[in-house]
Amino acid sequence: MSATAQSKFAYAQMEASLLVKAEGVEQYRTQAVFIDLRNLPMPPTKFLLQRDPLGKVTGSDKIDISITGDILGLSIQNLEKLIKLPYASSESSIALTASNVAILKYLTRTNKLIDSLKKRLINNTERGYQRVLEYRHADASFSKWGSAETNGSTWVTAHVAKALSAASVFTPTINNNVIRKAFRFLRSQRNADGSFQENEDTNRYGDLQRVSVTAVAALSFLQYNSTSAAGSEELDKTLRKAVNYLEDQLELIQNDSYVLAMTAYALTKANSPKKIDALSLLKKRMVHGQSSIHWTVDETVKDGYQMAENSYSTSSKDVEATAYALLNFLANKDLDTSMQIVSWLISKQNAEGGFFSAPDTSVALEALAASAKTLTSPPSLQGEVADGTDGMRKYKFTITPESSLSVQDMIFAEKPDELSVHAEGSGVAVAYLSSTCHVLQPREKVSFDVNVTVKTFSLKKSRLDICVRYQKDGASGTTVAEVNTLNFPDTNLMKKKLKICLVRLKDCGKPNVTERTPD
Repeated sequence: MSATAQSKFAYAQMEASLLVKAEGVEQYRTQAVFIDLRNLPMPPTKFLLQRDPLGKVTGSDKIDISITGDILGLSIQNLEKLIKLPYASSESSIALTASNVAILKYLTRTNKLIDSLKKRLINNTERGYQRVLEYRHADASFSKWGSAETNGSTWVTAHVAKALSAASVFTPTINNNVIRKAFRFLRSQRNADGSFQENEDTNRYGDLQRVSVTAVAALSFLQYNSTSAAGSEELDKTLRKAVNYLEDQLELIQNDSYVLAMTAYALTKANSPKKIDALSLLKKRMVHGQSSIHWTVDETVKDGYQMAENSYSTSSKDVEATAYALLNFLANKDLDTSMQIVSWLISKQNAEGGFFSAPDTSVALEALAASAKTLTSPPSLQGEVADGTDGMRKYKFTITPESSLSVQDMIFAEKPDELSVHAEGSGVAVAYLSSTCHVLQPREKVSFDVNVTVKTFSLKKSRLDICVRYQKDGASGTTVAEVNTLNFPDTNLMKKKLKICLVRLKDCGKPNVTERTPD
């Protein structure tokens, strides 16, 4: 783009690149091919290229293929993108901490932790810790929205305590008093039968809330007991009673994959005599795919897929349940089943190596990190991606033990008719396909009505107001209105505060509004 200005006193001309984006709503789909050459050769595998969605904008296709020799390679490359910004609630901050700690553990145990990666991971962990503190209450508990809520949440506090206990091993700046007082709060939430109560004014965890909260609390105490800071008789007593309570609930929870997976993992970690019974119940709820195994919360969903408004997606709870199940099978040394679960989990990763939400990303990465240490071996392989559109063009790749964490990218400007991947050698690798296009969305399909108003007060001062209204029945869940600012040459202009509606709507209630300065 060029612009010219001329007067009788001066003449000026400017040329600049203009970023042009397709109209409509961006949609993406991801797939993954797990290349396993540890025991047998692997035939060429085709990617499933979906039919064009109704209303697709012509020319908006973009196909990326990323190949890495490590199960966590894509996640490690995109550490800062794993958890979606901005950090609107404690969930994102907890997930940021837990995800980076899981990767830190994995890289340390496999001797892959180089100094530059270690610095990034620890910085991210410390940043997550500082943000988590913003949601702390006076009684040392934590909640999703912090001081905006009257009571602290047992569920959130258990997740915070677990994440910080694990992070304290790598990050000495974490205050151990914060962790100890969080566990003191958790002990205060015990019931006589060993279960834990939830004070938060919600029932988002379903009919089996008390069991699920107790399972999360038990996992938190188990993590604390594995650190050098543990060793209290009172803590041990609390954990024993919680485990006894969970043992008595197996029949009650046997038809809920999500709660069952968490509970089974807690019983396995605690070495409960009922861990085999819990594992047997978990096996009964397996959903078998082609060379994959997973668990689904919605029994009406076939093969783990359900139709969203414009694309196929998997429930976030399905990912969490499957991740907890994977941790369980790994702990029980069932490596064959574990590998099939890994195959399903990596197929649900997005283009940045994360998953659908902050909570499922942290649990899934913990499970994949545990599996990567146990199931993988140093890769030494060569392969190619074949494009069937025009004379079977081939793009070669090579993976060595030294380059296993690297990600090799291939970008296709046009959608091919066919794509396949083939490799020879030894070890494992993952090939991810990310396909993106823009779709003109019918008005009646839109979930939110967004009204944007720019109020100008002077040449140097403006305000952007965003009003968001949920148009469907029931609760919208946590929703973020994301604003992309212009790329001004003057960076000081970027620091101007934008009023962004962070929406938590139910029955079209009033949104919570916070002001954030763009990072």
